[in-house]
Amino acid sequence: TEERKGIFRYVAICYKGGWCHPQDNRHCYDCMFVPHNKKFSIKTNGFAVTDRTERIGLAIEILHELGHSFGFNSRHCEGVDSMSTVFGTPSTYPWWDYVSVMNYDYFWFRYFDYSDGTNGPNDVDDWGKLNLAFFQESSEEMEGIEGV
Repeated sequence: TEERKGIFRYVAICYKGGWCHPQDNRHCYDCMFVPHNKKFSIKTNGFAVTDRTERIGLAIEILHELGHSFGFNSRHCEGVDSMSTVFGTPSTYPWWDYVSVMNYDYFWFRYFDYSDGTNGPNDVDDWGKLNLAFFQESSEEMEGIEGV
């Protein structure tokens, strides 16, 4: 019904993907796509892939994409969607302190939580900055574009 429009987040479990994306001309981050396939499970969960670890990995992916719909992006913390395997070793990687499901490095550890900001100098308090209504706002990419 009309009064319930804009209050839901949608999740599609698909073969490839992994993003939180606007799905209509409102440009709100209310649609999440999470991948579910063996190759992705091996890449994110390590090599011990069982039915149980695949389910755990899927839950982590959903929590990660849900975080994007709460406003967790690079403006929130540069450690979001970041990984040390691209930027160096844990000793040189500035976002190792950011212990959050939003940091790709912690997928390997099957970490299932947002950060509370107490893990070091580069940590960010996800819980304190949670914006439950972010998914109802037009995306930052659309700011200043006429008709949005």
